[in-house]
Amino acid sequence: MRQFINQNYKNRPTKKGYKKRAEKFCRFVKDSGYTANQVRKTPKEIIQQYADSLLESGLSADTIHTYISLPYAFFDINMAEINKPFRSASRITKSRGIGNSQGKRERTQEKYSRLTEFQRRVGIRRTELKKLTGKNLVTDESGCLCVEVTRGKGGKYQLQRILPQDIQFVSGYFDGSDNLVFTSREMKNKIDLHSMRSAQARRAYDYYADICRTKEGTGRLKQQMIDRFTAYNIKYLNAPPARKNRLLAAFEKEISGVYKLRKDTRQLAQEKNRPVVYNRTAVMAVSVFHLSHWRCDVTVSNYLLA
Repeated sequence: MRQFINQNYKNRPTKKGYKKRAEKFCRFVKDSGYTANQVRKTPKEIIQQYADSLLESGLSADTIHTYISLPYAFFDINMAEINKPFRSASRITKSRGIGNSQGKRERTQEKYSRLTEFQRRVGIRRTELKKLTGKNLVTDESGCLCVEVTRGKGGKYQLQRILPQDIQFVSGYFDGSDNLVFTSREMKNKIDLHSMRSAQARRAYDYYADICRTKEGTGRLKQQMIDRFTAYNIKYLNAPPARKNRLLAAFEKEISGVYKLRKDTRQLAQEKNRPVVYNRTAVMAVSVFHLSHWRCDVTVSNYLLA
């Protein structure tokens, strides 16, 4: 597993986290008396027992999903094949107005205004903001201006699109140099930057939903997402021709139609007076061009409903 982690996860904090998950899973395997050969032959059954043991120990659904994510990936098993507790959007507390009085004070202070005004229009992660330099402003495969994140979460390369109305403001932060955009002093704060990321995601959704009011606009937006998919998706780029066709067909299906909320997520949306049905093309545009998650469920639950 260590070799698998080193090959697939380049970001140091991410790699460290996955190594801890590997150690926990291997400890379970050893304590349960399984041999390496048994794990190779029946990985799904053993991961199921591991998930059950985590549930019995009283861990939350989110923590269980975190711990079993590495065995999933290592043994190339579909998540749907394992019975696990349901993760509810209503239990998400990050950036939903709970605590952080220091961050709330700092958010209004002048010395952080450059940072907060930028984040409101871009919406990237704190670690990514720290690394931005004056030359990280580029044009993507569709000719749209983007903030370039050379090493984001999981070591991924990301192009974060700028909405047309924000181009002039955001461009002023980049001078083409190797100098950091934000100083260490500006980044030393407790401001809830994730909530601004969520707010920007909602702004982006409104922008793309408006584009999708016409068939022509929807078609252009879909093609731009397909162009991004074929240019940067690692699984697609490394696949043989036949698999490429299947992956592309699955992606084209994912960016079409509507996305309906159900169960707890639907209830949360109603409580917040938010929509319970979303344009799937617009949601995926936010996910692809602004969040780099490439998933409707994560985008809606963690950002549009935040």
